[in-house]
Amino acid sequence: MGLCAYCGKSGRMTREHIFPEAMARENYHITIDHTRDSKNYKSQVVVKDVCSTCNNNHLSKLDRYGQQLENTYFSIPITLPLKFDFSYNLLLRFLLKLLFNQERALRSPNNLQLLKSFTQYILGKNSETPERFQLFLGLIKPDINLDSEMKVFRFANLKIIPPHPKILAGEFVCIKQFVFAVLYWSTFVDRNERNQIILSIRKLNEMTHVLPGSETIFINNYFLNSQEYLNYHPISFWH
Repeated sequence: MGLCAYCGKSGRMTREHIFPEAMARENYHITIDHTRDSKNYKSQVVVKDVCSTCNNNHLSKLDRYGQQLENTYFSIPITLPLKFDFSYNLLLRFLLKLLFNQERALRSPNNLQLLKSFTQYILGKNSETPERFQLFLGLIKPDINLDSEMKVFRFANLKIIPPHPKILAGEFVCIKQFVFAVLYWSTFVDRNERNQIILSIRKLNEMTHVLPGSETIFINNYFLNSQEYLNYHPISFWH
């Protein structure tokens, strides 16, 4: 018995995979978690604090969306320009679910309470898109000699030195050649100021902005090659 991390109700808890099991089983052989000193995991990490209703109904819908992205984009060769079609809310909810799951598995979580405040949005019970999030996508240039090594799933925190007072949190979810950046602003920041701040952060300024309400983006350039990406242990090129 326990309390569900998503809905807060008590009952028997079920196992929730940090990274969707169906995706990992067929296409990924390792998870690298840079929030845990770059520890490598050969098996999938799970948390056992989700009720069956949330797990089997609400969260499974997001897993199916992740599988859809896997089949359409992550598991096929990249060619430029890339036309990436998506549902903004489903994509953001999917990424936030992964990040929230990962935070609960940490001994010393960084953004647990922040992510917990968005559980109703993750579950789809609050349809209003959170205003202070900003989402980016960058592509890593494929290398046929490194194809096997690129079958990894990675987490990393955004670290800015010195820290920027208006960025409350920033995290990265890396799925093969796809790198998603999720930023959360600490206060309202208008578009011009946001753009100026983004331009000052190395590599983040080379990623493509995914705008709320949009359904398609075109990516014309790679922002990193495979060897550079694999050499970052931990990922640090956005410091």
